[in-house]
Amino acid sequence: MLGLGALVIVSRSDGLPAVNAAVSRATRWFVHQETGRVVLADGYGGRALASLDVGAEGGDLRVIQGGSDAYVVDDSAAEVRVIDSAALRLSPARGLVTLAGGRALAGVGSTGLVVVDTDGGEATLLPATGESVGFELEVGRSALVSPDGAIWSIVGGDVVRATSAATTRRSLGDTPSDTVSLSLVGNLPLIVDGAGLRARLGDGDWVKLPVEVDSSEIILQQPGPAHACGWVAVNDELWCISERSIVESSEIVGLDVDGSDLLAIAGDAAALVRRGPTRIIRFDWRGNAILQDEAASVSSSATLTVSATIDLIWVDDLAGKFVWAINPWGMKAIDKNDLSTLVLGEDGRVVGGGGDGVTPVAAMCACPCGIACARRSGSALSAPAQRAAEAECANEELRARVRAAEQASERVRGASRERPRSASEHGPDRPRSCSGAAGRKTHAGELLGRA
Repeated sequence: MLGLGALVIVSRSDGLPAVNAAVSRATRWFVHQETGRVVLADGYGGRALASLDVGAEGGDLRVIQGGSDAYVVDDSAAEVRVIDSAALRLSPARGLVTLAGGRALAGVGSTGLVVVDTDGGEATLLPATGESVGFELEVGRSALVSPDGAIWSIVGGDVVRATSAATTRRSLGDTPSDTVSLSLVGNLPLIVDGAGLRARLGDGDWVKLPVEVDSSEIILQQPGPAHACGWVAVNDELWCISERSIVESSEIVGLDVDGSDLLAIAGDAAALVRRGPTRIIRFDWRGNAILQDEAASVSSSATLTVSATIDLIWVDDLAGKFVWAINPWGMKAIDKNDLSTLVLGEDGRVVGGGGDGVTPVAAMCACPCGIACARRSGSALSAPAQRAAEAECANEELRARVRAAEQASERVRGASRERPRSASEHGPDRPRSCSGAAGRKTHAGELLGRA
């Protein structure tokens, strides 16, 4: 799983700026398998903002995301749908033969979705618009897709970079391929030669690790954003490897990294996912300390995936209800099936209030626009004009929540390192006003873009 790009500002036909919710660095899409929905989560506010009903079995769904693009992949149907980040709706499904073999490798590059059948040696590039491009390639089983769309893998004694246009190889020399590990730092490969106890970033030099251990005890950071160095860890020690040397190091007593653990460091955010028992441990690599009050216990049967953007790490329980967001100031467990979350249909229109049987807008229940927001269940509202106005009010609240997430993200990128306030601390979650679009239908993406 990959990071999101920067905030994008577009212009509506009426000249007002629109907010593209899904490309904020603070937000990311996840699957809630039980309901078959994809959920937009806010990593700083610590809550789900909205969900889209995909209309498929959740266990067969994946969200593949990178840059400003996000795709829903249905492995059982071998289909892909684009998440329209501005309108908060899904495109029609497109068949993709590369998915027919099962859970193929997938990643998002600068040119679109890349899907790789590692067994068949075939790949498909699927742009957000336009025709797909199929191509053959030589690829190892532990392959990764970088943000520029290249497919990296270890094949024999070489590290191989493949695209639809060309393939390049670089020899690993006499390094045994069965002790080589691969990750990514932005578009650069981070490689560990376990037998030689050394690491290499991109086309740089091999850098000797200052430790004597079995190769099975060495772990690499999970793929993360571009940086001057990539992290390698053994037991209580961590080193950040540049193309020439070790440029950062940290010793954290009690971290006790094991070969089966997952490590993610993104700027000042750092977390270790420990196996047996499964725990998520937040630590401060600059201060050389485990943050004792920042750990989460997870079911031992959980299948966890880790993704990292700048100063924000996501740990998703694929079949469970929670995703954890770790930033430099804390860790938040986000309920992917929060009953107060707005539920949208495939076309971006409000269809529910989070799966609790409550009418869509009533579930938000925070409208200061002179509209009755009492909780209701059962049949639709009697007055179509009131229903449309309430829908608009609820969507204005969603817009306000996304703006709060963006504000928190902007603070992270700024020079100040003060703890960012949560979404609720930025001001009231309720919108300032409603425009009262009575008598016409409104979908969430349109209202999200209203200034």
